[in-house]
Formats: sequence, C-alpha cells, structure tokens
Amino acid sequence: MTNTATRPEATPQVPPPARSAPPPKVRRRPIALLVAAALAVAGAVGAGLAWSATSDAREVLVAARTIPRGTVIDADDLRRVRVGSGTGLSAVGADAAGSVVGMRAALDIAAGSSISPDAVTDVVVPAAGESIVAVPLTTELGTRLAPGDKVRVVVTPSTPQTEPGGLPAFADGEVVTVHVDQATKQTVVDVLLPHGEALELTGGLAAGTAQLILDSREAG
Repeated sequence: MTNTATRPEATPQVPPPARSAPPPKVRRRPIALLVAAALAVAGAVGAGLAWSATSDAREVLVAARTIPRGTVIDADDLRRVRVGSGTGLSAVGADAAGSVVGMRAALDIAAGSSISPDAVTDVVVPAAGESIVAVPLTTELGTRLAPGDKVRVVVTPSTPQTEPGGLPAFADGEVVTVHVDQATKQTVVDVLLPHGEALELTGGLAAGTAQLILDSREAG
C-alpha cells in the first residue's frame, strides 16, 4: 500500500497596503488671516449694532402732512415711525396718539416733522370773552390765509358813512379756519375776535361787505 504525501497548500502572499501620499500643506498667508479675522469681527459688531438699534427703537408721531398752527389735529394728520432711542429726538410717543387727536397745533408743523410736546395745545377756542365770526370775503387776497394769521376786518357799508379822507371801521382778529361755502361758493374766513367787537362786526356785515387786511406774519 502506497502512502501519498499531501503537500500543504501555499498561502498566497498579500502585498502590503500602499501608503498614500500625505496631503500637501497649505501655506496660509498672514495677511489673509488678518483680513478674515477683521471681516469676522466687523460682521459681529454690525450684527450687534443692528440688534441694539432694533431693540432700542421706539415709535413716535410725525405729521403726515403740513399742519398749520391753530388747526385741530385729526387722526389722518398723524403717522407712526420707528426711531432709535439715541437720536435725542423729542417727540410724542405713538401710544399717545389718542391724546393728540383733537388738540390744536401750537405752531406750523411741516409734513414729516416729529410731533413735539410743545407743538400741540389744548387751549379752547374761543376762550372766555372771545367769539368767532364767519366773514364772507367779497375780494380775496392773492396770499393764502392760514390759521393764526393776524388780520384786520374792514366792513364797507352799502352807504358810505365816513367823512372824505376818514378811515373805515375795522376790527383786529385772528384767522381760525378758511373754508368755502358750498351754497354760495364764496370763501369764508372764521375770525377770532373779542366778544364786544364780534357783535359790532356782525351788525356791520349784515349791512355791507367785508375785506381782510393781512398783517405781518413775523413773530412778535
């Protein structure tokens, strides 16, 4: 009986893993690093300022259109804007709009201007001892009248009553409002007068025509 020797199978040789080449080193320039750092800091500062401005902003009232002095302010005359608290702007807050509506402009308020506390007044017109007389104009001025204008109301009677060379009677007053009578299409000026002069002027208007003399608008 022949014994046949079995040769052990040879183990295949596995080649060692190839070594990968190390990544190339990126050489960073110092200037580029400084620029990147500066941009990052600037972005952070800008974001911080924007957040601060937004968080400190408040709503205030500004004039939606020009409001002549003496005019009663209504809701359509006002609008709300947001401003930063660090602007130093003295303006009535938007939450006080209800208390401003119905008050009068104490001075001329230009469109877009803030409504400051001293720009409005709660003075009642007419006050005690004063009256408002509606004066229909027969001749209109080329200059537009505005509330607060100082005027002299001159009544020309249908029959002249003054001596030649004499001055016509007049009354000193202040314009409250100017409007157009829808029935006659005539311009009518509401004039604030002392109580006694208002009575005399009304009697003269019934028997004659009226004109207004606009006096200086320069603040006295």
